[in-house]
Amino acid sequence: MSDTALRGVRNNAIFASAFGVAMLLLVFVALVVPQDVVTRNRFLHDYVALSSTVIPGIQRLAAVSSFPEVTRLVFSLMWTLVPVFTAAYFFKVQVPEIFFTRYREKPFFLTFATVVMAISIVLLAVLFEITPEDLKGGLINESVLRAVSTSRMGLGLIAGFFSAGIAMMVFVVLAWFFNLPRIYLWKTGR
Repeated sequence: MSDTALRGVRNNAIFASAFGVAMLLLVFVALVVPQDVVTRNRFLHDYVALSSTVIPGIQRLAAVSSFPEVTRLVFSLMWTLVPVFTAAYFFKVQVPEIFFTRYREKPFFLTFATVVMAISIVLLAVLFEITPEDLKGGLINESVLRAVSTSRMGLGLIAGFFSAGIAMMVFVVLAWFFNLPRIYLWKTGR
């Protein structure tokens, strides 16, 4: 197996490990903690309050949840895991040369995709609005919201998927940003 292929397998294993850890941790928390976990524990109350201040989407999702305190805690943990996983990706994942080559071959398309990804991360954290009517439809986003709002297992699984996925998106955006000269200015990319 070539060095590039081995690096790809190693990178995929790191990403898969992050998804597994996030899902196991957040499903465990969602299933085990009591309904009034934030009220009972002063530290968790302060932690969730701080997280909700930084990420307003946490409060909006908790407002339509059947178990609002558990939802606030799980999503606070989810957003806390994002920078942890992003840092782990930076220390463990080796960005292959093909990443830079593809950007040089299709600079407009991939730059546009990266900017859209960055905007999506901000929208996920800050701007989305959720109402009880959003849970009634049959579209996929409504089904996901219903699963998060009515099932603790669904809450943990989806939050775990989102934390590792958003961290991967942040990693790609930051890798692009930190390598702008290498992508757009250097001919060989080395």
